[in-house]
Amino acid sequence: MRAHRLGPAVIYRTLKQHSLPEVRDIRKVFIKVNFRVVSKNKPDHIVSHHTLVKPCDQFIYIFTVFYVFTCTHNRNNNLPGVFSICTLGRDFFIPFASHVKLFTLTAMNEEYNPEKRFNKRATEYDKDIDTIIPGYRTLHDMVHHLLKPTIPEEATILVAGSGTGNEAISFAARNPGWHITGFDIAENMIEVSVEKIREQGLLDRVRLIHGSITDVPKGEFDAITSILVMHFMPVDEKIRYLKELFSRLKPGGTLIVVDSMGDVNSDDFKQMAAAWKSFQLEGRTEEDVEETFKHVNEDVYIIPHEDKLLHLAMTGFISIRQFWKCLIFSGFIAKKPS
Repeated sequence: MRAHRLGPAVIYRTLKQHSLPEVRDIRKVFIKVNFRVVSKNKPDHIVSHHTLVKPCDQFIYIFTVFYVFTCTHNRNNNLPGVFSICTLGRDFFIPFASHVKLFTLTAMNEEYNPEKRFNKRATEYDKDIDTIIPGYRTLHDMVHHLLKPTIPEEATILVAGSGTGNEAISFAARNPGWHITGFDIAENMIEVSVEKIREQGLLDRVRLIHGSITDVPKGEFDAITSILVMHFMPVDEKIRYLKELFSRLKPGGTLIVVDSMGDVNSDDFKQMAAAWKSFQLEGRTEEDVEETFKHVNEDVYIIPHEDKLLHLAMTGFISIRQFWKCLIFSGFIAKKPS
């Protein structure tokens, strides 16, 4: 039997669906998950045991007390498990029946690793992306025209999550005075990008970094784009990431962010998600589309639009405006004060 692991995104989304009281200060709270997988035919036989300890600033709307939960996994409907929540620094559990609540969670085969996923997808990414993200090329074109009137003719631009280089190439090819820096955690994506950039003769104006935002020099850029990057981050990481972007912009610089956003429990979001599925099915197999939805459900941290606005404002950005929305995806433009 294969071992299964509950990912933090799955736990977070499931708990947030329940009306648990708000807590004001939980920065010292951590979540500890003890997870037992047992055999259907031999309930007393433990197949595997995992412990996941995860900082959980993202649980800001959830806990005033700590619970022990009994989980029933809907994977094959035969894998019961138990996990418990406690505080580190105090060996404190509440094992009483009055605090037990029942949930249905989807077990994950392994903890999500974006570097591994995008390394694997690098050679197929350009073939698939237009059938996954509606208006993908048009979005890059729109971002280009948003930036062009707001930054100098001789400008430096940072492309976060530069992928296979489509965005960087689009910018550099049309603007001889723009110098582009891109970074990506997936080495295979960087390799694909370099070949495409070389073919376009743009290596003198496009440089790539294999790494994360912390590997990029601070204070250098007139503009930063972050397209389809932040929705892979838990809430606490989103805020840290925005602070890193802010520190790398010049005063008066422009930020553009595009991610999957919305209230996932709302009828509006469900309708948009259904339309997104219909769009994909016109160019992809049903199996591939189901895998994409499974990936989004388990590995993507989707937040409402108002939360994105709040995070940008908390970071220090001003003149925040939504410029684009397509099904479950939305884009914002903002400025760093001069």
